[in-house]
Order: sequence, then structure tokens, then C-alpha cells
Amino acid sequence: LGSEGLITLLLSIIIYLQLCNFNNKFRYAIIGLFIGLATLTKPFFILYPVIIAITEWLKNKNIKETFKIFFISYSIVFLIVAPWTYRNYKHFNLLVPVSYNGGYVLFINNNSNNQNGAWMRISDIDLSNKMKNKFKEYKFDYKGSIENEINQVMLKPELNNILGREGKKWILHHPNKFIKMGMLRTKNTFFNGAGDIYQWGMNSNTKNNYSALRNNYFSSFFNAIIYILDFFGFFYVIYNFKNILISFFNKELTVTYIKSILVLNIVYFIFISFVFEGQQRYNFPILFLCAISMINCINIFYKMLSIQLNKEKIQNENI
Repeated sequence: LGSEGLITLLLSIIIYLQLCNFNNKFRYAIIGLFIGLATLTKPFFILYPVIIAITEWLKNKNIKETFKIFFISYSIVFLIVAPWTYRNYKHFNLLVPVSYNGGYVLFINNNSNNQNGAWMRISDIDLSNKMKNKFKEYKFDYKGSIENEINQVMLKPELNNILGREGKKWILHHPNKFIKMGMLRTKNTFFNGAGDIYQWGMNSNTKNNYSALRNNYFSSFFNAIIYILDFFGFFYVIYNFKNILISFFNKELTVTYIKSILVLNIVYFIFISFVFEGQQRYNFPILFLCAISMINCINIFYKMLSIQLNKEKIQNENI
């Protein structure tokens, strides 16, 4: 669970640096530094410079600055990640940029036996004879305990490519099922309450039977907060998505940072959960963005209500 707190800190620093207004080259390099640290924490952040570049393009419509922030930040990211990539190559004789369990996660979450969009054991998946032979070749005992399965995956990075290819192949051959599973993963992540508090943030049930946090009132309160924040986060994305999409292709239309940063970051985390894995704790890093979205939504509703009331007032005065 600690990685979620760390990535939230790094994400908030990156967003703060986007809003700063000092020397651009220096600022882009610092942004790249923190994206690099975020990548070492959560490997999917290796794609994050794309989000930074799109945000810059939407705000200023300056193609030169857009490419500049992209290449400078990505260059620094590679410098930060390179020592770990070199370590992996020396240790496993494989080119592994950061982590080597991405293929494993993709496979166990995208197969015909997965019904709930959550983690499952490889032994519960109907494997092809080709996959079974590959596992034998790499001496992968997938029928043992859960701990043994995970330990073997962690110690055999060569399995990552095999599992990843199988996961991608399944997605290409089952697009409708993939979309359904992606929606389940999204629901599990953003609209499944605050179960991560009890699953990841506390000791076992037997040690916390008398904890005040296990009171039903507390549980309902935490769940309500999550549902409210995520509802407004998703609503804000839906409300602004069309304008952002149009602005991306229209050089005359710009989008303020307050809109693009909120929408693109929330969409980015939704995308990761949709494709790979859905757990409540993956929701944590964007809760502060959802809170800001809620404030913006309330402001939008207030303005719409004020406009409507003013129209009615003018109409009444003209009668």
C-alpha cells in the first residue's frame, strides 16, 4: 500500500511543476526526474510523458514546446531508469526496463476463465498445450501454492514475454469479452468502496475485531466518500471529454490546465485499470484530483443555476 502513497506524492509534484512558470528547459528536466522516480515506483508511468505533452499542446498549441517537453522529460526518464534496466540485464540477461510482471498481470486478468476482472491463479486457467509445454521448458510449476506461483514469476522474468503475448492474443481474439472485463476492472477500482483500508491498510481481522474502524458506520462513511469523489471525477471527465478531443485536433481551441490535467490524469488511471488489473487501492492516487473535480462540478452547477435564475428573473420583469 505504501507505493500508492509514494506515487500520489510524485504525481502531485509533477502536476505542481506543470503549473509553475520558471525556465522551461530546467522545469521540463525536473518533471522528467520525477516521472523517472514515478516509473521506478509504478512502471506504467514510463508512458506518462505522453500525457505531459498532450497537456502542453492543449494549453498553448505550440508544437515546438510540446515536442521539447516530451523529449526532454523522456530523456531524463531514460537516464533515471537506465541503471535499473542495466541491473536487470546483468542479472537476468534480458532487456527489462523496470518490472517483469506486466505480462503475468495482463495474462491472469485477460483470459476466458476470468469472470470477475480480478486476480486469479494460473492453475485455474485453461491453458493450451503450447503454454503447458513452454512452462515445462522453463520449469514453471504453476500448480503449487499461490506463494510459490508468485515467487516463481518474480524469479523467472523470461515468463513475462510468454504470458504477455498470450494475454495480448486473447484480447485480440475476444474484444467484446475484453471490454466487459475492462468495465468490471474499472468498477472494482473506482466503484467498490474503501475495501483497500481493510485489505491493505490494517492488520488481519483477528487482530482488529475491536477496532473502531471496523464499525459499520465508519465503513459506510469511507465507502460513501469514495463513491462521491469518484462519481464527480468520472462526471467531470465525461463533461469535458468532447471539448478536449475537439481541441486536440483544432489549433484554434485551447484547454486550460485545470481541465486538461484533471481529465487526462483521471483517464490515464482508468485506462491502466481497464487494461491490466482492478483493485481499490489503485484508485487512491487520483482521489485528490477527483476532489478538485467535485469542486469544479459544484461551481459549474452553481453557474448554470445562476444563469437559469437570472433568465427567469428577466422574464418575470418583462411580463
